[in-house]
Amino acid sequence: MSFVISLSPVSVAHFEQLLAWRNQDDFVRFVTHRKYAVSSEVFARELAHDFECDRKEQFLCSTGTGVPCGTAIIYEDGDRTQLLVSVFIDTQFRHAGYGILATVAAVEYAFRYLRAESVRFDVCKENKNAAALLRRCALLEQQHASRKDLISFVITEQSFANILRGSRTFGALRGRYTITSQGG
Repeated sequence: MSFVISLSPVSVAHFEQLLAWRNQDDFVRFVTHRKYAVSSEVFARELAHDFECDRKEQFLCSTGTGVPCGTAIIYEDGDRTQLLVSVFIDTQFRHAGYGILATVAAVEYAFRYLRAESVRFDVCKENKNAAALLRRCALLEQQHASRKDLISFVITEQSFANILRGSRTFGALRGRYTITSQGG
């Protein structure tokens, strides 16, 4: 399978697509702590608040043919040395490997450009596919600090490099994604 993904910074032009994903049942169920669909006005306020408070970067994920397939978000954690990465792939693109590619790209970006010491993923306990993938990567698994419905997985830069080097599956992903940063 030779598919690729690109991550580029979100812009106002992506607002309607991001809103559609934000209101998908799986996003409401697995990603946001706000467990309800929202209007465009409420969503605009959510985005403004999140970027003002703790959202460092948000990327639009697109297939190799330029079709939007999801979003990757990098949040600042309290101590600023650990970043939180969240990836959402549209239902029609799941099980094709785009989630894995987007996750690897976002994690590499967090380590390389944002100088994170570690990256955390918070996964809803009922999101068994995401949890299984992170367990296969042998990430440090912890109970979430404040929410009982989440499991946290943590990876350091060295562990990430070891996974990419030691795994044919993940090592083969290098070169199959591109990231455009805010600076170009």
